[in-house]
Amino acid sequence: MKNTKLFRWALWWGLGIMIGCLAVIVVDALANMGNSTADEMTAPIMGAFYQLIYNFGIWPIVLYIGLIGPVVEELCFRLWGNGKQWTGYTSVVLMAMWMLGIGWWAAALSVAAGIALMVIYRKDGTRRLFALMLLSSVLFAAAHISNYDASGGFLMFLIAILHKFGMGLAASYLVINHNLLWSMGLHILNNSVLAIIFGVAVDKAATTVTTVENEDCRITLRPVLTKSADKDTYMQGWLDDSTYTDISTPGNIAQTLNSIAHMNDSTTQCDFQWTGYPKAEIKVEMLGGCRDYTRAVRLMEEKQWIATDTVEHADSVRTMYVGDSSYTIAVERTVTIRNTYEPLSGI
Repeated sequence: MKNTKLFRWALWWGLGIMIGCLAVIVVDALANMGNSTADEMTAPIMGAFYQLIYNFGIWPIVLYIGLIGPVVEELCFRLWGNGKQWTGYTSVVLMAMWMLGIGWWAAALSVAAGIALMVIYRKDGTRRLFALMLLSSVLFAAAHISNYDASGGFLMFLIAILHKFGMGLAASYLVINHNLLWSMGLHILNNSVLAIIFGVAVDKAATTVTTVENEDCRITLRPVLTKSADKDTYMQGWLDDSTYTDISTPGNIAQTLNSIAHMNDSTTQCDFQWTGYPKAEIKVEMLGGCRDYTRAVRLMEEKQWIATDTVEHADSVRTMYVGDSSYTIAVERTVTIRNTYEPLSGI
């Protein structure tokens, strides 16, 4: 069954798709450098990554992305490559387990499709390998959907997923015609380059301090991407000298400022959507006697650290409770602040 020319087209098509998609992603990232926010495709790192970085440090995450992850994924998605029945069925089960990240229905469909192919082509090894190559490449791409956010552009989202499909084809050729170590090598090479770039970028971002100001206020931001001796959250000097310092997300800090600014405004309701990562140390200094904290919120919005959604209401009420008494108050608007801060956007 081992034939060095078997499915050679998969190697060249796979590598072509990988390189082409990667080139588009890099060009798009360079074109949008400094303008990305947390929900754009040019910054496809989810809050979960920042949480892992904060708790374990960047280089253990780089090690996982560049080495451990590729080895585990190849064992799950390409174990079938030796053409044996037991490795085929085992691989089908392992791939289905990855699909649980999408939903039970995806796992069920994966198992059904894999077993059907194993049964249909049980006596035709070449066609079985071809079918499993296509199935595993599709499932490999689908398993990485959660790594990316399509809200910044559906085309770039598709290109990122297509990159994984191309890798699946190339890795399948290598495991079929050589062995699993070859496909692991390709996967490690691809991920290591991205992981090292990612690690260097995070290290650089962690030392970047940004100060912005206008006539009303001055805001200094320092990323807090890993645990340190600093306390997680602290406040200094708030109403006495109008200086506020906190370690949290810019969205959470802006929510606090906005709520205090509307503390005596019963017509405005401030919705809280607290998020934990990426963290930053933010110092807000009100200048020239200004005490309008919404101006600091607007400055953060101008820097694209936050996004503000305001909904005007025609007839809306809310109930407030003070002790055993309740009061019904008309609400004219609801203000919701979302965290859009992306530490790597300026790298």
